[in-house]
Amino acid sequence: MKSLSGICIMIAVFALRSNANAQTNLEQLSKMRFVARVDFECANKTYPKQRLARLVREAMKELDADISVYGNRAVGLDLNKDGKLEYLIPLDCGVSNCMWGIFTVDPPKLLVKMAAEKIYIERSGGWPAIATYVHASADDGVVSVYKYSKSDGYIKSGEDSEVNVDRKDFPASMQATRSLCERKNPPPVRRKSVTTRSDAHE
Repeated sequence: MKSLSGICIMIAVFALRSNANAQTNLEQLSKMRFVARVDFECANKTYPKQRLARLVREAMKELDADISVYGNRAVGLDLNKDGKLEYLIPLDCGVSNCMWGIFTVDPPKLLVKMAAEKIYIERSGGWPAIATYVHASADDGVVSVYKYSKSDGYIKSGEDSEVNVDRKDFPASMQATRSLCERKNPPPVRRKSVTTRSDAHE
């Protein structure tokens, strides 16, 4: 079974290899303005499952995810301001991080799969840039940026950036962004079907 903890380790290794480029990415992130932050607690069960069921199942199968636990809730956002919602769906989760899929409904399409504890949506008139934060440990995390391509959907832009509590280098623009669900109903309970996966994903 594929592990999100393995994904976190790989991301962190790549970030450490390219510190100079990572710093440049952090500078870029500090200048970006985000309209919302999304995490698992923002997801509810209102999304067009009939239209997206096949794509969601295929994406989860590639992750060896438990269909009885995940893929049943989403965050709906009109990312490109065309009057139609796109859906951010947690496909598989550990204690902190999830593997998310971003889907369009008309036509049904998977735009990207990305690992994140928190997702940040840039303020934009068209397809926004998206930043992700992956929790690696109590003190460390990894920040990445995704940009939209008409032919490929969302693709990672630049190097992953390692951030650390002691260095206080987490971009202020991301830190100041409020959660989309801050004023909504109490968060859903994150269900776990396999205890050992919880231990591995922290």
